[in-house]
Amino acid sequence: MTVVSLDGEISDGRHILTVRVYYEDTDFTGIVYHANYLRFMERGRTNYLRMIGADHRALAWHAYLWDPWFLVWGVLVTAALLRSR
Repeated sequence: MTVVSLDGEISDGRHILTVRVYYEDTDFTGIVYHANYLRFMERGRTNYLRMIGADHRALAWHAYLWDPWFLVWGVLVTAALLRSR
């Protein structure tokens, strides 16, 4: 049996994340509903950042320093909640 990391793997400079598609992710024809691709991409981005040791809060803070409107959209608060346990 092959063990797959839940965070994926980095191979040849690319992050590879295997995603299981459930029935609830599809439309009535069995094709993944287009909006669900955003969820899959966000999972990949989050896992990649975790694997390379990046901190969501630090990234959000740097984004805020670059563009103060960044906080208006609530990204800093969301990022902080993601890291809390």
